[in-house]
Amino acid sequence: MLIFLTCSVSFAVESNVTGSDRTGSNESANNILNTSDFSNSSRENSLSSNFSSSSIKAAGEPTILSQSAIFTASKTVRNYVNKNGRLPNSVTISGVKFSMPEYMYLVSKAIALEYSKSSSSVNIMWNVKNPNRPSGSTIKKTVSKSSYYDLAKKTYKFIDKNKKAPNFLSSKYGKIQYQTVIYGFAKIGAYIDTYKKIPPNLTLKITKKSKLNKKIPTFTRTPSNPSYNLTANKNGVWVHSGDMKNVNLDSLSRYGIKNIFLHENVFKNRNEAISWIQQATAKGFKVHIWFSTFFNASSKKWTNPIVNGALNQNYFNRVISRAKSYASIKGVAGIHLDYLRYPGSAKNKASIFTYGKGKKGADAITEFVRQVSVATRSINKNIVLSAALMPEKGIAATYYGQDAPKLGKHLDILIPMVYKGNYKTSPSWIRSTTKWYKDNSGGAEVWGGLYGYYSDSNLNRLSVAELTTDCKAVLNGGGDGIAIFRWGITNLFNLLSIK
Repeated sequence: MLIFLTCSVSFAVESNVTGSDRTGSNESANNILNTSDFSNSSRENSLSSNFSSSSIKAAGEPTILSQSAIFTASKTVRNYVNKNGRLPNSVTISGVKFSMPEYMYLVSKAIALEYSKSSSSVNIMWNVKNPNRPSGSTIKKTVSKSSYYDLAKKTYKFIDKNKKAPNFLSSKYGKIQYQTVIYGFAKIGAYIDTYKKIPPNLTLKITKKSKLNKKIPTFTRTPSNPSYNLTANKNGVWVHSGDMKNVNLDSLSRYGIKNIFLHENVFKNRNEAISWIQQATAKGFKVHIWFSTFFNASSKKWTNPIVNGALNQNYFNRVISRAKSYASIKGVAGIHLDYLRYPGSAKNKASIFTYGKGKKGADAITEFVRQVSVATRSINKNIVLSAALMPEKGIAATYYGQDAPKLGKHLDILIPMVYKGNYKTSPSWIRSTTKWYKDNSGGAEVWGGLYGYYSDSNLNRLSVAELTTDCKAVLNGGGDGIAIFRWGITNLFNLLSIK
């Protein structure tokens, strides 16, 4: 139990892991890690979270958890130990099961945040490994608040660095074994959940040979339901140039996303962009260069594919030259065409929407795509061509010059932008729209393009549950993959967990 006594304790994190488990380290087993060892923790795992809280359901793996959810779950862990004498194999938090090493990371970070009077959510670290050989001493001591804060902080930073839990924590009172540490953190979390404040002390009364310390809890996460046949190679996310350096590639892998639509403005620093693309490629990602075709975002002006009753070939050539330059870069897997259209209501612009003998704007845009395909594939025969399309189905050929069945003959992927918030519709509209494009794709794959937020007029992020529902709508409509707009304003989760 927790009692209110003051006792000063000095802690350092200690682990029996071998050098091969410690990235960049040649330190021997049992080496004590000092505070300085933790100075380079990644931004994603920093104490102050940049993510906002979201509503989390069991339908998909979340990326963050609130402190309150973690502390509520701590009461479950504490009660289980009090009743059974050992740790549970897993604990459910906000509808999702976590292993004990994962929980150790979450609760230690939550305690550190609570102590610092921060209300930030906790970024999840998945697949934290159990320690190799937990060991420890009999611990019958009372630990002060400042000391267990130090213990918690060093614990989550150790896991940040090693992706596994420590075998024990070293103190002047002896080694505090892995299982005992988790139980102690659970007691702190349960206290916070009950009294809405951090406890002044923590008392541990655990013998070296206790039942608690005899069993290492194990947990195997159930593989995702494969019924949708969704794969990471058919999921993507749009990334603005300013966000390139912020993208956590390891997180994207955990989210089941292996395609990145990277805006061409990154090439303002060409060497830096190429280096990043090659790093992403080395990690198994496909990087597609995303750029506008008939709209200039800087000048806010559109370019007509037809000029004086003929194709605007000079403009075609300039855009195609850009596409070819990107296709020639080592590591670039695809070219993604945006604004591949007229600005709208093209049917009322007969003077600029026709050319040749009975040809229309949709024919001009299809011809442009054909030329892009020929030119880029002469540079890289394996280049993947995709385009973001308006979601108006068949009428899009008349209104925007986008004839999906014809475009699909030259593109590998059609991405209808089924942004339901902009159209004030529902997931059923996403499903039916995706189905139409799948039935009229011209042989191309269809990936549903989804906003990670509500609409252009409401940039608040969709909850994981809401985004999961939209993803399901795409898949129920026959979609081959998911593309999410965009990194930085989306509560991403493991898309492969959708079931």
